[in-house]
Amino acid sequence: MKKGILSVAQKLNIDKSIFWSIVNKGFGVFRAPITIFFIVKYLSTAEQGTWYTFTSLQALTMLADLGFASITTQFISHEYAHLRFEGERIAGEDSRLDRFIAFIYFSVKFYLMVSLAAIVILLGAGIWYFAKVDTHLLYVWIAYSFIGGIGLLTAMFQAIYQGLNKVKEIQINILFNSFFVTFITCLTLFLGFKIWALVLGSFLGTLLALIGLFGMGKTFWSQVYSYKIKKEYNFLKETFGLQIRYAVSFVATYLIGFLYVPAIYKYVSATAAGQVGLLISVMTALSSVAYSWTQTKVPTFNILVAQKKINELDRSIKKATLQSALVFSSLSIVLLVAISVMPFTFLSQYAARLPDTNIIILYIFSQFFLILFNSLTLYLRAFKKEPLMGVQVLSSILLLLSVGFILKGGLGLHTFMFSVNLYTWVIVMPLAYFVFQKNRKLLIQNPI
Repeated sequence: MKKGILSVAQKLNIDKSIFWSIVNKGFGVFRAPITIFFIVKYLSTAEQGTWYTFTSLQALTMLADLGFASITTQFISHEYAHLRFEGERIAGEDSRLDRFIAFIYFSVKFYLMVSLAAIVILLGAGIWYFAKVDTHLLYVWIAYSFIGGIGLLTAMFQAIYQGLNKVKEIQINILFNSFFVTFITCLTLFLGFKIWALVLGSFLGTLLALIGLFGMGKTFWSQVYSYKIKKEYNFLKETFGLQIRYAVSFVATYLIGFLYVPAIYKYVSATAAGQVGLLISVMTALSSVAYSWTQTKVPTFNILVAQKKINELDRSIKKATLQSALVFSSLSIVLLVAISVMPFTFLSQYAARLPDTNIIILYIFSQFFLILFNSLTLYLRAFKKEPLMGVQVLSSILLLLSVGFILKGGLGLHTFMFSVNLYTWVIVMPLAYFVFQKNRKLLIQNPI
């Protein structure tokens, strides 16, 4: 039996990083229905809509981050490609080690400003959304905003450590953090904390993530902290051009991924927002499992480019993409079967908390596009390039038009979701593939 499991793991290219990512995401799939159960049991329909509006609006932190955490992982990986671990310390040529640690200092200083900007953005969003609706919700949102800023800084330290190809360690830390957050969130919902349960879970989870991160890499972080940088570097100049393109891409990504619930909340109803928010929550958990095959390989992709191993990069990304798409498709089918039998089980009373099957299917098709688009993006980003930025901008503009003309115009969710799939598969995907092929040829001729 053990040999059979190892054989399947080998065929699916499951290494330790992917294994722990799958375990982590698998727990996400497991915890999603548990958390959802507590949400639907201890919150009203309107409160459920508020809950998912909170989580969607918090994604505005992406507008402060603007992709800098991803850039950090990229640059760390490219620098680490010429270094090595000796025990628990980084070693290598003095000049490369100096540049490597100097970039970490630059990243942390820059991200302190990003975290403050995130808090300001979140506070502004909360005032616009909740000030005239419910003063109590505004107070809750203020607390949630400050926690979101601290969470961003935590994400930066994770991005640095992950750039060292420490994906397994990061995934283990996230797993324990997720378990703790789930426990606290469900417990506080049971105790009647309502929307405050989201705040308490986020705060304690962020604190635990920081403790775990610095605990697992104590020697490395001590080395970075005590190191005296010998030379000055203009990292802002090196990263600025890429940062601008990432910024535009991440704004577009925010609109594509997180506009649904707030738009439905504003133009349809809190109930509909809660239904779609619940669907997105479930699909996010399932999609995260599928993304394990590509996201855990990001440091490897970057290192392969830095070492000019393009053929190996091609094979690695192609294989990871096919496996990711297969896993996503399989999990989506399982979800549809589960939802179809739900009305005939002990969960029948909660079936109405989800949108109807047609909307679910349309949403799944739109998310399958992101699986493919993600791989194209990761390939080009390994070269420190972002040529698909224009495609993402076009996609977000089309989404805004759909919201404005369809949702605001009162044409309904079905029409809205159909329009999303129409422009995605007829316009955006063909254009994305064309841009990818054109830029890939140029990049492999002139690798970094």
